[in-house]
Amino acid sequence: MRLLLIVLAGLAVLAIAALAVVPRFIDWNRFKPEIAAFAERATGRQLTIDGDVAFSLLPTPTLSAAGVRLGDAPGGAQPDLMRLKSLDARIAFGPLLGGRVVAESIVLVEPSLVIEQAAAARGGWSAGWQDRLGFDRIIVVDGSAEWRGADGVPKIHSRNLGSGTGRGMKGVEKRRRAAALQDASRS
Repeated sequence: MRLLLIVLAGLAVLAIAALAVVPRFIDWNRFKPEIAAFAERATGRQLTIDGDVAFSLLPTPTLSAAGVRLGDAPGGAQPDLMRLKSLDARIAFGPLLGGRVVAESIVLVEPSLVIEQAAAARGGWSAGWQDRLGFDRIIVVDGSAEWRGADGVPKIHSRNLGSGTGRGMKGVEKRRRAAALQDASRS
């Protein structure tokens, strides 16, 4: 009986180690088309990932991508509604089992958002995405946003936008983002 428990404990440790290590050996960039297609179905907007994609399972499933662009509505003056230097999405495991993607947190690093009044009236968002996609918290680091009127002229422009906390981020990026958030909150 004791030997069986030792063997089971050893197998559990090996399984957890495999979940932590194996994703690092997969080239996640080959899944860019599938990720973009999912985002397009969810939002009705074209998603382009110019940089690298990474995924880890432990301690929480996390999807990271660099050089992300979300397209504007058809006929918009700008090709992109939003550009990001990078994003990190921590995905809740439970809802995934039910076919739903719920991000516990999404970190948007240097997002640039351009909202056009005319495009908003024309395009809107694809209906029903809320049933398949959700999030608990969005963290913005060094962002900017611009609202353009129907004539295409910027009406509101904000820079150095930042919000949220650095909880759940790791390493040097965690410290850099925390410092950026602190600087943004002072201004």
